[in-house]
Amino acid sequence: MKKLLSIIICFAIFMCIFSLKNVSANEADEITSQIYSTYDSALRLYQREEDGGSSFDGYCGKYVRFQLRTLGLISKLDTDVRGNGNTMYGNTKSGTTSTGYIKNKYGGNNCLYDIINSYPGQSVYNIFVSWTYQYGASASNPGAGHVTFIHAIINNVVYYSEGYATSGVAEGTPLISSLSSFYSKYNKSYGNAIGAVHFVSKTYVSNPWIKASKSGLFLGESVTFDFGANNATSYKITIKHLDEIIKTEDDVKSGVSYTFEQEGTYYAYITAKNGDTTVDSQMVSFYIVDALDMGDYFITKIRNPVSGYYVALDTSTSNVYLASETANGNNEWKFIKQEDLSYKIVNVKTGGCLGVTDLSVENGANIGCSPDDNTDFQRWYIRRNLSGYALVSKAKLASDLSITGNGWIYGDCIFDGANISLYENDSVQSQRFELAEYRSLYGDANGDGEVNTTDLAVMKLFLAGASELTDIGALAGDLNGDGQVSTTDLAQLKLHLAGV
Repeated sequence: MKKLLSIIICFAIFMCIFSLKNVSANEADEITSQIYSTYDSALRLYQREEDGGSSFDGYCGKYVRFQLRTLGLISKLDTDVRGNGNTMYGNTKSGTTSTGYIKNKYGGNNCLYDIINSYPGQSVYNIFVSWTYQYGASASNPGAGHVTFIHAIINNVVYYSEGYATSGVAEGTPLISSLSSFYSKYNKSYGNAIGAVHFVSKTYVSNPWIKASKSGLFLGESVTFDFGANNATSYKITIKHLDEIIKTEDDVKSGVSYTFEQEGTYYAYITAKNGDTTVDSQMVSFYIVDALDMGDYFITKIRNPVSGYYVALDTSTSNVYLASETANGNNEWKFIKQEDLSYKIVNVKTGGCLGVTDLSVENGANIGCSPDDNTDFQRWYIRRNLSGYALVSKAKLASDLSITGNGWIYGDCIFDGANISLYENDSVQSQRFELAEYRSLYGDANGDGEVNTTDLAVMKLFLAGASELTDIGALAGDLNGDGQVSTTDLAQLKLHLAGV
């Protein structure tokens, strides 16, 4: 009969678990099995040492103490961990138990939330909570109070047991509740929590964290990682790129720096260790840009090669959108290089600067034109993207100028009239552009906005194999438009400078 009752109880527990989020059946099975076995061992120890009967008979303080002893968290030497429900928390002293576990105390009714917040993203185990008054009493006449043993809190699901029959089940039966429901039930029956004691191993590691010195950097620059955790004795760092682990290092110290040779998004996390205990931190991301030097000054149209449409300005709204060739001259842009290799991109017709209009770097932040405010929101880097280019926001190096037709950068988003906004780089067609139909560039091989004998010298060095041309310089130096810079172009530039 007892076995049948246990089966029925287990079934009820699993049905409850499945109604609570993010708790697996295997996890629940392990915890509930532990609760049963711990209760049986605790009861035998109680009977042996204190001539206890067939149950704890509602002696909540003794129930909790013998649970803790059975689990090896305390021994008979830990005389402070005892008392009635409303005295046990006060009696228990902070520090280390005789068996080597740390007693962390959290006072007040929100004590369980404080414990969870001390171990973000982690499960917590082995907690007792003292409550103000015993069942049926009141704050003015609290009686002995009450104390509850919590075996685990996992994803805000509480696994606990009681030293008396409750909720229609026998003492020692696993009980499961969401944390909010647990508080609601116990606050109603026993008043506010006085406090909770959390027993943790000396090797228990918690709250690992990692920070990168920069969220965006250029190829060849170093990024520094600071990190830490509670009670960790050593750390391992892991770095991923393109879903592959590219670097791991054991026994690394906070403040370590690395450089990387590929453009793109990287992710890093640390594994905090103490003995056999290991806990991973959340990942921190950073983006590396290979910024291109396209010359000091040029005028061009920004064309999406998939559609053949251009980035254009709506002068009535100052909004930027994708438009066909008939954009009334609003689709020409002046690129002016800054000292840090970024570009100020100015609309030729209005003089307004291309930038993020609402000073946001979130996905979908709108792009428009406004007077130059000399901020990162109006500065852009140029990098390669597939066979074209991407315009990277200086305000967030992981985000590119994007066509966001229908509010999205994927699928059928590229069409005449589609909006332009900022979106995290994904190397998709809606983030790929060509710098097309240059003007004021004829022969300007060094890209300084002027055509003179300096350009002639630059082209001679290039043809002699002594230097390279920028992409814009190569286009400007291709005077006859045959797709290459040759001695024919050099001769044509000489004639142009001579006024022939």
